[in-house]
Amino acid sequence: MEGEVLVRFASSASAAERQGIRASLDATRSRNLGIPGLQLLKLDGGDVESAIDALEQRSDVVYAEPNYLYEMSAPPNDEDFDELWGMNNTGQTVNGGAGTADADIDAPEAWDTETGDSDVVVAVVDSGLTHDHPDLAPNMWSNPGETPGNGTDDDGNGFTDDTRGWDFVANDNDPFDLNLHGTHVAGTIGAQGDNSIGVAGVNWDVSLMALRVLNNTGFGTNAAIAAAFNYAVDNGADVVNASLGGPGSSKSIRAAIATAPNTLFVVAAGNESSNNDAAFTPNFPCNYTAANNICVAATNSRDRLAGFSNRGATSVDLAAPGTSIFSSMPNFESQFSETFSDGAGWTDRWTTGGTKNSWGLQGTALADSPNARYQNNANSHVRLTNGQNLMGMRGCSVEYSLNLETEFNFDFLRIDTSINGTTFTRVDSLSGSTRGQTIPISSPVGILDNQAQAHFGFRLQSDGNFRFAGAVIDNIDLVCIDPGYDGDEYGFLDGTSMASPHVAGAAALLLAADPSLTVSQLRNALLNNVDKKADLSGKVVTGGRLNLDKALQAVVAGDLDPPNTTINSGPSGRIKKRNAGTLRFRFGSTEAGSTFKCKRNGGAWASCSSPKVYRNLPLGKHTFRVRATDQAGNTDLTPAKRVFRIVRN
Repeated sequence: MEGEVLVRFASSASAAERQGIRASLDATRSRNLGIPGLQLLKLDGGDVESAIDALEQRSDVVYAEPNYLYEMSAPPNDEDFDELWGMNNTGQTVNGGAGTADADIDAPEAWDTETGDSDVVVAVVDSGLTHDHPDLAPNMWSNPGETPGNGTDDDGNGFTDDTRGWDFVANDNDPFDLNLHGTHVAGTIGAQGDNSIGVAGVNWDVSLMALRVLNNTGFGTNAAIAAAFNYAVDNGADVVNASLGGPGSSKSIRAAIATAPNTLFVVAAGNESSNNDAAFTPNFPCNYTAANNICVAATNSRDRLAGFSNRGATSVDLAAPGTSIFSSMPNFESQFSETFSDGAGWTDRWTTGGTKNSWGLQGTALADSPNARYQNNANSHVRLTNGQNLMGMRGCSVEYSLNLETEFNFDFLRIDTSINGTTFTRVDSLSGSTRGQTIPISSPVGILDNQAQAHFGFRLQSDGNFRFAGAVIDNIDLVCIDPGYDGDEYGFLDGTSMASPHVAGAAALLLAADPSLTVSQLRNALLNNVDKKADLSGKVVTGGRLNLDKALQAVVAGDLDPPNTTINSGPSGRIKKRNAGTLRFRFGSTEAGSTFKCKRNGGAWASCSSPKVYRNLPLGKHTFRVRATDQAGNTDLTPAKRVFRIVRN
């Protein structure tokens, strides 16, 4: 408050001395504050800073400080913030499920300290980004070395007009999201916060670099991923988020990470409910052991490992919220829909033809051979009669419900498209059986994007052998990304893909608070300040879930370097049973005052002190591990170990 100073007098200062001090500052006492010697003073026109300097020079003053003005700590005003249980969990019901209070990353607490900085660049290596989404557009990265639209590689990086990033699928400068995955991930990292719409990202301000490596069905190659990683590093990304993975190890991707030690890579653990530590179920890039690679599992709103989430006591570093995550989406809108609910009226909208055509209604659904088996050597079709105007639309797909029974790999349901209603091109094929079930299918029809006369249809093609029930189709929707936005471009997704951006966003926020952080310090801050959870013990390296505020406060406090643990003496190699009655391990740390935890073989970590003594251990191989934690709470993430074997006499 202007003209106000808090001063705490020493107990030795008499009332007269205190009055004299106030008079020397031309100040009056406003009131006592309930703490011995603490008073609020009002200055009569004097300078607060000068008054504090004068007071703190005196031996009869303990301290003096301004009467700072604080404001109410409130969540951002984003319209759907209450859906973001991962940021702030009060136990609210989200997407039909009730949570547990504080099973979150403590984002509002962190935002009282830092909300982000556009100088921090996060590369989103994914399916692209809808760069014009109202919650993302203000935070899109802009290549400072490139002049938009001039057809020239201004910055000489090998990519022409790469103003927002690059599309490594189509090999062009428009990394637009034709799926939805990348846009959702980007919203968690950096949807603009406190803007009265949608959601808030972990960073309210940040620069999101769009790198498209996954096609519109969500698949990508190691060539594209490695190239995108290299692009991100070469063009100044501080953090790379890769919410993707697979069982195949790629030397190219591994090298892209390993040769970029000053960039932090945050990757998803995978969604197969498997153990990434096991030799037969690894997941990459999660399992790469580079010091600049962090792998993330998913938790639910009750702070338990999500049922689908992969785990790994040595390969998965920490967990973060990953179920019912609400975030930004492309503006998918239905351009045509069909439910066949008006009986014969469907023939006004669809045209049938071809060889041995028998398309018609089976109940209130479309079938190639209603209530019968299809014919041999058929090549019959049903097509949309009138073309749809899809000008300005992108990422189009035909979505429908399908019950299918055909001879596998011999008889097919084809999906055809046309941009003139005359010449049709096959874009998708299905064969085999849905085993009596009706399942949802999505067939990409990007060939129809931005077309004024868009047609599509279904075709039954059979050979001369077996006959089956064929295809029954219902609930058809032609869905495209509409260039307009009406405020409902958000949705829920599950996955470790949704957990990873919480951690990538956290890394970016820490860099906003302290741009000088090294990758090692950034990693230590994130991993040494998790909330330990019983359900994560033995499932992730840290045994905990991301806590954004703890990590941020560790950065603010300044001590981020963990101690180095050393084993100074103890058995190793082969030891005869008669000499193994009492075994002692002496160990220490590079930081005084450290505490220690020890474990043997697959046992749990337990507090210990040097020397650690074991008596009468059984025959066989043993591994002793010890790790130090310093007084700031930093834990050595690479424990010291000794391996020894007790053998018969």
